[in-house]
This record gives sequence, structure tokens and C-alpha cells, in this order.
Amino acid sequence: MHSFLLLVIFQITVSFGLLLNNVDISDLERMKQEIKAELTKEFDLKLAEIKKNVTTSLPNVQPIAFMAGLSQTIVNPTSGQHLIFDQVITNVGNAYRDLHGIFTAPVGGYYSFTLNMAIANIAISHSYHVYIMVNSNAIGYIFFDGQHSYWLRRSDTIVVHLNQNDDVWLKSTRSGNVTIYSNSLHQHISGFLIARD
Repeated sequence: MHSFLLLVIFQITVSFGLLLNNVDISDLERMKQEIKAELTKEFDLKLAEIKKNVTTSLPNVQPIAFMAGLSQTIVNPTSGQHLIFDQVITNVGNAYRDLHGIFTAPVGGYYSFTLNMAIANIAISHSYHVYIMVNSNAIGYIFFDGQHSYWLRRSDTIVVHLNQNDDVWLKSTRSGNVTIYSNSLHQHISGFLIARD
């Protein structure tokens, strides 16, 4: 505001000075340079203040993403068995614990998780299901049912809100004559933070 007033005064002075012919041209140049310097100084201060406010108001957003596969083949998993995908491919933010096969949300927010699995033939009397669990609640699953003489591949993707420290893990159900081969191309779970609270 101060600079604007200076500019107005300068314009008035120039107008009256020219009319009254009492102002020296060198005085006008000096006044012009002083006003320009004052405007530049005020602009730089305002710009620095805006940058500071923007920097301090933005949260420190660290990405969170993981992907893990199986390092060992699992033969005939039991119903209720916790499946541990222990071959970490990516673990940005270190929220996935490969020894336990659990993703623990470091911050509350919306997350996406995808489970991919493939198995060979299953006898007609057997079926196999895997649930994606949040704490003790099933929120998604894949299934392999019935008799088939070829490989089946299934996947499920979920988007869910997690509170900080919620756990996501995999639970085997409906045990049967099933072999889950270790191959991260066939068997993997992945997840990432979409937006934090």
C-alpha cells in the first residue's frame, strides 16, 4: 500500500512539476529510481512471505507403497492360516513387514490393495479361498473352486479407508488339496496410499 501511495505521489509530482516547470529532470529520475527500489523491496518481501506460508502449510508427504511375493511354495494351506508373502519387491515407507506378511498403515487415509494368485488344477471335492483382511474383518477375497485341469489366475483390488496402525493381511479359508507355487509373477500382493486424512 505504501508503494502504491508513493507511485501516486510520483505521478502527481510529475504532472504538477511539468505544469509548473519547477522540477528538474534529474530529480524526477532520482524519485523514479527510489520508488522502483521500494516497490522491488516490498515485492521481494511479500514473495518470500508467500513462499514461507506455502512451504509450512504443506504436509511432509512421504509415499507409501509395497509389493511382495512368495519365496517358498505353500502346500495344502489350512483354513484360517495366515499367508505370509515374504519376498519384498518394493517397500516404500517400510509399512510392510515381510516376516509377518502384514501391512500396517503408518497414517490414516484411503489405500488400494491388489492380490494376485494362481494355482494349478484342483480336485472336484476341493476349493480354496483367500481373504484380504483389515484387522479381523474380511474386505475382499479370491477363490479357486471346482475341478479344472489348467492353471487359474485370480485377482482382487480393493479401496479402503484405514486408520493409523490398522493391519492388512491374508487369510486362507476352505483348505484343500492346493499348492501355491513360489513365483512373484503368479503370487503377489501390493498396496499404496491414495490420499491421507
